[in-house]
Amino acid sequence: MISVQEVLTGTIKAQSLSQSKPSEEKPMVSVSKDEAVTFFRWVMGLVDLGLEENKHLSIWTKDRISWMFKENQENRLTFELLMGDRISGNEQVVYGMFSGYVDGKANIEVNLSLLGVWFWDNYQLKTPVDRARRNDLAVMLSHEVTHLQHGSVILEATGPDLALRAEEEKRTWTISVLEDIRPLVRRAEKLNDHFVQANEALLACKGDPDCSVFADFIKGHTKK
Repeated sequence: MISVQEVLTGTIKAQSLSQSKPSEEKPMVSVSKDEAVTFFRWVMGLVDLGLEENKHLSIWTKDRISWMFKENQENRLTFELLMGDRISGNEQVVYGMFSGYVDGKANIEVNLSLLGVWFWDNYQLKTPVDRARRNDLAVMLSHEVTHLQHGSVILEATGPDLALRAEEEKRTWTISVLEDIRPLVRRAEKLNDHFVQANEALLACKGDPDCSVFADFIKGHTKK
């Protein structure tokens, strides 16, 4: 077990989800809830801003992650760990994270199946940690915090109008590309293709988030 600084002191919940279809990626469904929380705490230690490995992150990304840790510490933000794939409608779409507000409290759902693929190997933590996956985790967390900091109206857990959600995704993806992803690309840092595609789409649109190329990207990455 790797020793990391304890960075999460607030509420973390874990629940199992049934799967309607088998996933191509092996889900973490056979670990206990306590093991899931322990694993998640370790993973979150990877974005500890005191680590030398995270010095290259943009100021924006660092500020979002710092806010997240503080809000969790003060019990204004809860992490909800989903131990199974998040299925969207009839499509086999695996979401890494999803943010919203529950009873006025910030909430980030985390799909442990995806994090398990990145950081877990046959009940052992993968070492050394892949730098690209560390970057991906930081971008994902910053993206969700950018949603949360915009307020609860668009992010209510009961499900807002899909058109409103799409507008919110466009706003947040634009910020994520400019503030989280592009600084990493300029440093020739490795990233998930998902994030590289977002940057390329906005570049193809010459920075216009309303153009069709970027709009198609957003449509394909909006939770139904």
